[in-house]
Amino acid sequence: MRGKCNAAPVANGVISVGDAWVDDGEIGNVPALANGVYAGRVIIEAARKNDFSEEALKPAKDFITKKFLTALAQNKKSKLLCTKFNEEELKQMFLFMQHMDYPVMMFGSSTQRGLMLTHFMMKNFFRFFKHPRIARSMF
Repeated sequence: MRGKCNAAPVANGVISVGDAWVDDGEIGNVPALANGVYAGRVIIEAARKNDFSEEALKPAKDFITKKFLTALAQNKKSKLLCTKFNEEELKQMFLFMQHMDYPVMMFGSSTQRGLMLTHFMMKNFFRFFKHPRIARSMF
């Protein structure tokens, strides 16, 4: 069923949102919530017009962009990083990642992402040298 939702997330009277339209069901909390809000806005507009046809719900597909799918692929890779590290390295990885603002990373403007990454780099500058194995795995 998920494969069908992924191929066609919108049909007459239906919008597939969040993990439902991702094959492996791992979109993540923030993107899933944002996707739900986005779809909700499309549904409100459809309700105003009393039209829940596939054509009326089609704008919900705009949430799924090539940039977004690329970000999801990167997110999937980062989820597997924890399998490569021992307990101490996992603690250090958490200290690296606590400065990452995921909503900005996924949905922010270029300026917002640039500022967030600058902040991330400044906060982690010395950690990169102290833990090069973790730093290399991130880039």
